Amino acid sequence: MASIIESSPAHQNFSRYDIQVIIKFSVILGKDASCIHKDLETVLGENAPSIQTVRKWMKAVSEGRDKMEDEPRPGRPVTACGDANICKVLVSLIDDSRKTCTTINAQYYKKVLQELRPAIRKKRPGLLESGILFPHDNAPARAVTDVLAG
Repeated sequence: MASIIESSPAHQNFSRYDIQVIIKFSVILGKDASCIHKDLETVLGENAPSIQTVRKWMKAVSEGRDKMEDEPRPGRPVTACGDANICKVLVSLIDDSRKTCTTINAQYYKKVLQELRPAIRKKRPGLLESGILFPHDNAPARAVTDVLAG
């Protein structure tokens, strides 16, 4: 039976919703998480959800969750990967395929700090006396001082 399921091309078309419904059905039948996970791995292979995900969805079903669709999330929706933004980037690349970027190295970092000095002096006069560091990409302060020293 497993060889028939594994050779079927239909097993590749399972959506997240389909998998959640299978888990819900299996919970109603009284199967445990490891058995459900093993069944999903037999059918989906590498595309099967992890055992932790199976347990999480089983818990949701056991607590009485009826709907398997994703509920709307609070807060601002993610728009960075929308079709409009992707289209803008592609148009920008097509218009000028030779765009250049600036690498933030020690020289550039020092130059930016020098350009910021007047604005910092105006808004926060005491800050320059104690020293100012802008860590890049969550770098520790010692890395910034190493860059400025070098």
